[in-house]
Amino acid sequence: GINFERTNTWWRPGKAWMDYLTRCQSLLQQGRFVADVLVMLDEGAPSYGGWRHELAIPLPAGYDYDFANLDALRESRVEHGVIVHQHGMRYRVLMLPATGRASPALMREVLRLAEAGAALAAPRDFTRAHGMAPDEEVAGLWDKITATGRAVVGENFEAFEKKLGLAPDFAHDAGAG
Repeated sequence: GINFERTNTWWRPGKAWMDYLTRCQSLLQQGRFVADVLVMLDEGAPSYGGWRHELAIPLPAGYDYDFANLDALRESRVEHGVIVHQHGMRYRVLMLPATGRASPALMREVLRLAEAGAALAAPRDFTRAHGMAPDEEVAGLWDKITATGRAVVGENFEAFEKKLGLAPDFAHDAGAG
């Protein structure tokens, strides 16, 4: 760490650097994050998002992602198949948690987005709420979600990528010289 305050010896000579950082932050704060996948966090505790290879469906290189909870889904809508959060962030796919369990409230939001045209990636079918026993409401909502034709179930993102025609934002051939 560093004691970052006005009595540092380089404070006055560093003014140009601080001004530059201020301008950069201002520009960055004006932008809106755009990612390929919005990853729904598990509603249970502890809730851990993870790295791309730890996600419910591991993402290959070239795809970016962000995390959401139930509140973020409630604050989102679908425009031309793209999930748009009320603050402007945009996502092409909603990835559901690996647990196969969800609250009925979450399933209702997922159904709302799927019916509006959002694409969904799920590693497994959803049949349970947070208990161990099957939950009829959750399973019924999941059946409605899959009936929209917008959900792909599987543990391989490449199959999902092909079905929707998604291409990575960035590709790099490490062998090219």
